[in-house]
Amino acid sequence: DGDEPAFSNGDSFLRFGMVDSNENVPFTIDTYSGLISVSQPLDREVTESYSFGIEVYDEGGLTGTALVVVTINDDNDNSPVFAISKFDAVVSENTLVENFIELEASDADIHANAELVFSLGDIEGISNHFEISKTSPNRATVKIIKKFDRETTGNNIIMTFVVSDKGTKPLAAVAVINIEITDQNDVAPTIVSPSPLKVTVSEHPSDGAFVTKVVSFDPDQGAGGTVTYTIEGRSFSYIDPKTGLQTNATSRSLFYIHPYNGVVTAVDPNLDYESFKEVTVVIVARDEGSPQLESKTDLVIIIEDINDHSPIFDSMSYNSEVGETDPIGTIITTVVAYDSDD
Repeated sequence: DGDEPAFSNGDSFLRFGMVDSNENVPFTIDTYSGLISVSQPLDREVTESYSFGIEVYDEGGLTGTALVVVTINDDNDNSPVFAISKFDAVVSENTLVENFIELEASDADIHANAELVFSLGDIEGISNHFEISKTSPNRATVKIIKKFDRETTGNNIIMTFVVSDKGTKPLAAVAVINIEITDQNDVAPTIVSPSPLKVTVSEHPSDGAFVTKVVSFDPDQGAGGTVTYTIEGRSFSYIDPKTGLQTNATSRSLFYIHPYNGVVTAVDPNLDYESFKEVTVVIVARDEGSPQLESKTDLVIIIEDINDHSPIFDSMSYNSEVGETDPIGTIITTVVAYDSDD
């Protein structure tokens, strides 16, 4: 006030007030001191600035006015938010994916408090399969850079992605993705039984006599995990002890394996220990996936001798002479016999 006497803001004759005050303005002015203070909680994300008029009047009724503009500074009070925080996805094992998923996030704060950083969640054995790249201020692309092995990871895995801001005290949010790993036929069957792969069967077995049961394991799914069995048709020759002639045979002519249950049986009653002491057959375990995968294993079948041969002298008759005066104990001849059995 320019009139005499002069008054200061602290002078009791000056009074202050709001001009056309809006009840939503979160400020008040002290009538006597002119101090403007906050009267309600402030939220920059709702209102960034306020403008309002104030007035001052003296004892004589004269007034002055001014405009007050208050800008609300940002506090990092909002966490980033993913546009989609839960995903479901399907990926085939043994596959790399350039653009697996797109992440998008936002932050209601401003400046560094809203600057976003995308990262991978720390999940042992899983995180190293992914790479994340920021493509715009609020978007990122996730790639699969290391192939999954369903037989190791299982059918489903859970991965997390993190978005955080660059505030003084950073805030963060997490997105969760459930990934189904579909199977490829990438594992050949493994024969696990019998162990060791050596069995015994008596010679001259009855047709269909049980020899052993082959068991295999294939961790693939569906047709890729369905195993059938065959015996590889290898040929070999031997000397028939009855005829003395060379004879040809195949492992399939001696043994049979059921294609589905793996039971090995004898099919040749003439299987003879005196012809061969053991037979090695090649068992083939093959799955029905695409492409088909197989493994081969040697099964050693030891032929067990039975007492099926009578002893035989080396001669049908023996002639010898002895003197009538030869003493008791005199050897007159030696007879020889043999038995084909052991």
